[in-house]
Amino acid sequence: MPVTVWDYGLAVAEHRRAGRALPTVLPLPCPRCAGPTRSKGLSFRKRIQAYVRSRRCRAPDCRTVSVLCPAWAAIGAAATLDEIETLIACREQGKTWRQSAAAADLPHRPSTYRRWLSRFGSTMETLLPRFPQMTLTSEHGWIHRLRASLHIQDHGVLLTLRWLLYRTEKIVLGPLRLLGHGRLPPRAPPSP
Repeated sequence: MPVTVWDYGLAVAEHRRAGRALPTVLPLPCPRCAGPTRSKGLSFRKRIQAYVRSRRCRAPDCRTVSVLCPAWAAIGAAATLDEIETLIACREQGKTWRQSAAAADLPHRPSTYRRWLSRFGSTMETLLPRFPQMTLTSEHGWIHRLRASLHIQDHGVLLTLRWLLYRTEKIVLGPLRLLGHGRLPPRAPPSP
């Protein structure tokens, strides 16, 4: 199912303060056929210590169902992109799981974080051919190499990479997995 990333207009902290009083999200154009979409449903999920309003939209022309996702939300993890980035960067600097979780303001769950780090590493290995300027060296981790290649000094590496991949290649960075959309051929028209 295609995932469409959009800018909510609210930062994570504002989103957490808003609770269930979130702004209404209008259906966006279909990422596959660029046609209009109709809302298929709206749900609230309490994730990342905030309610996330997710909307499913269906395009009648190509019958594609898209899920709208806030730009700062990670897919497949109950954390924001900044929290995952902080955790991975701390871990790559040699800090313990407990110190890394404290720096990212996350509860201490080492098995979950090991899984995140493993999935993030395999995702980045998949993306490596797209970044020829990145070199594999043992002294620096993925976050450090991404900061150098994207020319970013502080936080926001994963969000910048997500927008870059989304705009150029129509790929959504999870960051624990890659999700594509708009690449499949259009479906056959509905039967009469």
